[in-house]
Formats: sequence, C-alpha cells, structure tokens
Amino acid sequence: MLTVAVCCMAGTDYMQIFMKITHNVVPHLEKLPGVSNVTVDERGPTERHQLLMWEQQNSCLLPDDVKAFFMTTNGLSLKWCVKFDDNVLPIGLMEINSLDKLVKVCGAQQSGKELSLSDIDYDTDDDDDDTKDFGEAQTRYSRKKPHFDSRSRIFELDPCKGCGKVCIVYHNAQPGTPAQKCEIWFLDLGLRWHFLADSFTEYFQMMLVHIGLPEWQYAFTDIGLSPEAQTWFHMFAPMRLAINEGNNSVVKSFLQKEEQIPEIALDTNKAFKAKSEKRAKSGSQKKKQTTMNKPSSGSSRFASSPSHRGNPL
Repeated sequence: MLTVAVCCMAGTDYMQIFMKITHNVVPHLEKLPGVSNVTVDERGPTERHQLLMWEQQNSCLLPDDVKAFFMTTNGLSLKWCVKFDDNVLPIGLMEINSLDKLVKVCGAQQSGKELSLSDIDYDTDDDDDDTKDFGEAQTRYSRKKPHFDSRSRIFELDPCKGCGKVCIVYHNAQPGTPAQKCEIWFLDLGLRWHFLADSFTEYFQMMLVHIGLPEWQYAFTDIGLSPEAQTWFHMFAPMRLAINEGNNSVVKSFLQKEEQIPEIALDTNKAFKAKSEKRAKSGSQKKKQTTMNKPSSGSSRFASSPSHRGNPL
C-alpha cells in the first residue's frame, strides 16, 4: 500500500499542483508492486524578483520553462522506497534543486595552489572543430561539449545522489554579456560530459518517464547502466530497459502482457474505410426506414400521427 507523505505541513493545493506538473506520477508509482513510503517535499513558489536577482548575479537569462517551473514550485523532491520483507530500502528519487542551490559547478579560479576544474579543462578549442558544422544533424555524441573554464557557465540542477551531476549549461559565454541559450547535460564521476536534452521541459519529462530510478541518466551515456541499476530497471521499468537495449521483441511482449494488446497488424486506411462504410450503411438504413414510414401525400413530411407511427407494412 502506497503512503504519500507531504513534508512541511500537508497542503492539498500543493499536491494538486504537484500532480498536475508531474502528470500524476504518484498514482503510477502506487501501481508498482513493492513500492512504499512515497514522500513529496512541499515547496513554495519562487518570487519573480528572486529569479531576476539570480539572473543578474550569474549573468544568465533563465528560459521561460525554467522560470515557469520555479514560479510554481521552488525545486522538487519525490522519494520512494521498496519493501523487502521487513526492510525498507530507499530507491527512487526525482529531484530538482531549489533556486538557492542552482549554483555554479565551477567558479572563478582560486588563489594559491588549490586545483580547480578549470585547471584540468582543455587549453584549446580543437575538440570543437569536429562538431561546429553539424547543425540540425547533430547527435548527442557529436554536440559541442561544455567547458569548465569561462567559455561555459554551468549550474547544478540535480546532484543525482552522488553518482554525477545534471547541469544547466550555457555555451559560448562572453564576459559582461548575459548568456541566453542553454542545454541540459550530465557530468559523470569521471568528469565526462553527456548530452541529455535541449530544454528543461524535455529533461523534466525524461525524469518522469524514468520515475527517479537510480543512475537512470547513465542510460544516455556510452558507459551504460550498472548491473545494480539494471536490476531496478528490470523490476520497475522493463520496457524502458528493453528500448534502451533495442530489444523490440521484449517491448512488444511487454505491451501485449500489460495492455492486453492482441496480435493485429492495423491498416489505418482499411480501418477508417470500414468505419466510413459502416456509417454510410447505417445512414442508408435510416433513410430507407424513413421512406418506408413516410406518411401519405398531403400530410406534412415531418408530421407523425398515431395511425402512421409504427404501422407494419
């Protein structure tokens, strides 16, 4: 049985908003066997002046979808557990940092001998030469990667429980000029970048689809999921794992099992044609019945008297 707990004073209004923006992910979790202790952390909305202050301090313009999200809720946190016998294990986590935690991954270079991420970044732009002319044909593996130095402005969106970082990345940053266009990237523990999404909205939908499973971001990297993560995927998102592995037969079998979809090859042309013919036949039958029940001449076409209504011919 699923238990939904709302921290910081239960708020019906907040839960309604939460259900709406998460497309009712909580009822979906409720249907999963073994899931328990789902906890939603209640957050208030962010004020507009706080967003403006963040943009001024970081010299970056937040996209409209990011602003809309923070003005709805100041971050997001949904946790769920799995119960094995008498043990309850924390497994799932969907998290978006609050505005005050949307901080730079690497700031200005520190004084002295302290090593910063910008010190280990590339010294030249040679790594960008192979990706600058892809245009719309760019893939997630051919995109221009972020830099830890001043060429990019990077902010932590999700700490991923220590297995990496999901970041908002602004490319081609110029001193004194507010950065505008941003993308969502994943930084793994080896400090390698992996593209996730073009927008915050797209990433948010990806997070909901993967229901906060451990290390789900690695499914979009060349590293892949760990054996432990694959186990959780097999238990709670087998179709997503099959899609990731390109196993179409498993996806088809899962759909048929879960949705009771019969083995039918649908021809849309024939299907819609059959519907049209059925409607035409039905209309013809109604027209024939109207003609058969038509009153004698001299009477109104739409008049119906007890003597004519229902008389057998």
